[in-house]
Amino acid sequence: MFNKKQKESTVFTFSKINRAIAVALLLLSATFAFAQPKDNSPYSRIGLGDMVQQQFAASRGFGSLSAAYQHPYHINVENPASLAFLNATAFEVGLYAKRAELEDSQGQEETVYSGNLRYMALAFPLQNPINRELERDKSPFRWGMNLALIPYTQVGYNLQTTLFVPEIDSTINNFIGQGGTNRFIWGNGFRYKNLAVGVNAGFLFGNITQSSQTLLSEVEDSYTILIDNDYSISGVHLDFGVQYRYDFKSPNSKGNIEPNGKSIVVGAFGNTKRTYSTRAEQFYRLQHVANGILIDTDTTLFVQDQLGEGDLPAEFTIGVMYQNANKLRVGAEFSAEQWSQFSSPIEETRMQDVYSVALGGEWTPDAKSYNSYVKRMQYRAGFRYGLDPRGVDGDLTYQTITVGLGMPIISKGVQSYLDWGIEFGRFGKEGGLNENFIRLTAGFTLNDRSWFFKRRYN
Repeated sequence: MFNKKQKESTVFTFSKINRAIAVALLLLSATFAFAQPKDNSPYSRIGLGDMVQQQFAASRGFGSLSAAYQHPYHINVENPASLAFLNATAFEVGLYAKRAELEDSQGQEETVYSGNLRYMALAFPLQNPINRELERDKSPFRWGMNLALIPYTQVGYNLQTTLFVPEIDSTINNFIGQGGTNRFIWGNGFRYKNLAVGVNAGFLFGNITQSSQTLLSEVEDSYTILIDNDYSISGVHLDFGVQYRYDFKSPNSKGNIEPNGKSIVVGAFGNTKRTYSTRAEQFYRLQHVANGILIDTDTTLFVQDQLGEGDLPAEFTIGVMYQNANKLRVGAEFSAEQWSQFSSPIEETRMQDVYSVALGGEWTPDAKSYNSYVKRMQYRAGFRYGLDPRGVDGDLTYQTITVGLGMPIISKGVQSYLDWGIEFGRFGKEGGLNENFIRLTAGFTLNDRSWFFKRRYN
């Protein structure tokens, strides 16, 4: 039983929790009210667009580590082996908002705001953890499953270039593109004692539209061709993962040797080269330009259901993480991607093999504190550096510094979370187009231990 002082402290703590959640949701609503999608990423014109990082809000807060990341109440969709370590059914939904400042080699600048839904996922252990405890199930086998919907690439650009031509003065080239691709994932993780393996079976789908037009800036009466291309993309893929956790042990109060909560996790995941299919529609129109007014005069090309195939690269990530249960986790990882294998029927594109490195950590002052919600929160920080495959000779790079916060919420007797991750980054190349950005990712995780629960009646 609580004494009077403890009761007052407990009430005060939950009051602070409610206020913190209310403020967080208010900030989230305000952020997305002002950060409507308005993407303008010039590099997304190349390949299938800008790659979208697949990590969820919690890991985004400490460098987007995923190879060796496992958590009983958070989903790691990147490495399916981690699903076998879940202790509750977890539903996660995430959103993002981004502010980017674009600057070209001539010093011209543009500020772009964007934001949208980032991911949705549902994961669960196939055997209820409460039943395991009641039945004193000591079986070394575990099985976890996951369903997720995540963007894979994003296309969004609106560009205008000017080319000076002798005797004509100049031509204006307009390029507009939008769309992207998504992944629907069905993941399974299987565990024997502390060794787990997993597989993600996924379906890639999406649509990309591209338009281009050339105008003569100094000619009042001329003709131009407007090119519209529409591509539907689909494909299947398999990703494989593995994790091994080594538990440190020490004597307990009775002198028996048992795990002490400290461990090291080694993990890896990846895939081989994958094939995708495209279905294209091309529409070319001849337009008459008179006094700045465009009038369609003829259709020069119209093609429907033009089929094609492309290749996505093989990828591999390996990482290691030290864990002190409910207190500390610190990790590092390395990724390599063979983008020289990439091909696209949309446009012939040269890509390069790339790599990335990341470091990160998470610290919880006191996960069991009764009178301080701040001590129960999880504080995160990390760093990531890598090359972009659309560069030439490694000249297109990105680097980010990340910070994050995990806010625990008690729901149905099990801990749920409101997670925040903020990335401060730079993307581009020296002497070319550069992007300085701030990206906020917010994720809500709702956990429940009642799934597959076998009720007993006397």
